[in-house]
Amino acid sequence: MAWKNVLVKEGGKEIPAVMQNDMLELPNFLGKDKGEPTTISVDGKSYKVVSASLDTRDDILKLKLELPMGSPTSKAQGESNGKSNESSG
Repeated sequence: MAWKNVLVKEGGKEIPAVMQNDMLELPNFLGKDKGEPTTISVDGKSYKVVSASLDTRDDILKLKLELPMGSPTSKAQGESNGKSNESSG
């Protein structure tokens, strides 16, 4: 799955970001005084933050989000789910 452009709302600001499956990358809006976020709003939907890390090379915040059940997962396209697409007969 490709990266998708999204908007993150934080503190009344809209921050452009990119999202792929449960990974969200955006410019570091935390600064030095704030702790890691526990929830974040992406394109109007609220997600729980599972983990956060900062790429200090580019000051990019990388967040792993908890997706609701039924959301796309990181399963690769074409990966077998154990079921055959061929009909028997």
